[in-house]
Amino acid sequence: MNLQYSTLAGYRAALASAFKHHTDLDVSHDPYISDLLKSFKRERPPARNSKPQWDIVFILFSLMRNPFRDVRNPQKVSLLHLTWKTVFLILLASGSRRGEIHAIKFKGVKFGPNDEYVTLTPSPDFMPKSGMLRPDALKSIKIYSLRSTMKGLEEDDYSLCPVESLKAYMNRTCQLRSPTKQLLFISVLDGFNKDVRKNTVSGWIKNLILYCYQNPSPFACELTGTRTHDIRGFAHSFIFRGTVAMEDLMQSGSWKSHSTFTKNYLKDLTELDSEQLLRLGPIVAAQKIVVHSSV
Repeated sequence: MNLQYSTLAGYRAALASAFKHHTDLDVSHDPYISDLLKSFKRERPPARNSKPQWDIVFILFSLMRNPFRDVRNPQKVSLLHLTWKTVFLILLASGSRRGEIHAIKFKGVKFGPNDEYVTLTPSPDFMPKSGMLRPDALKSIKIYSLRSTMKGLEEDDYSLCPVESLKAYMNRTCQLRSPTKQLLFISVLDGFNKDVRKNTVSGWIKNLILYCYQNPSPFACELTGTRTHDIRGFAHSFIFRGTVAMEDLMQSGSWKSHSTFTKNYLKDLTELDSEQLLRLGPIVAAQKIVVHSSV
């Protein structure tokens, strides 16, 4: 088979011709096919998406305003909006995968003294995506409260506290639970008496982002894109900038090697406006409290 072609189209034509006239060709071991596939990668390398597809500052600003602000008031914040906000903040605050958050049971939530922090324990039979048991990390995900650790802030600065949002969510859903609903996060649909699936968590995040962009606040500009997994990358990118050792970062994210984080999760945050970050105030990301340098 003659593969002396200078363009990608020529390689494809040669491949089509080979399959047409050589039906007994062993594609898995043929050296020409192997070289051809390598040429595809050289001429059309996979595009790396290093920039976020949506603006996390925009979403966090939206969560500080109605209909998400006053989580303790059922008249102002519906259960649907409370669920969206709580799941988003817990994903960001923990830096965990959606599967780990989905696997947390209602009985696996323990608040510390004066609600200074909360520990979240996934189900014992939960298997992480990485295949690592992580006995220390999976036993508890510890998230600190902004209200208990950051004193003297404006009330708006506490509206992004994941512990406060989680407390309100558990109080709101306490009467809606049944023996068939053992997980922490439950469906907002009436008459749904089963535990939600992992994809439901993704759906909540997607709907939250879409809602925020369809109902923009004065502080946000119009952006597009929805990926739940980006929250994990943002969470660890926030704390990566010289504040946490790589070893601790790998443990909190349950990564086997640092290259997994730097290649797939490290987000370019240089375009985030410093004034917006300052106005945003402290947040909880990847089990750490992140404060802008000017706060």
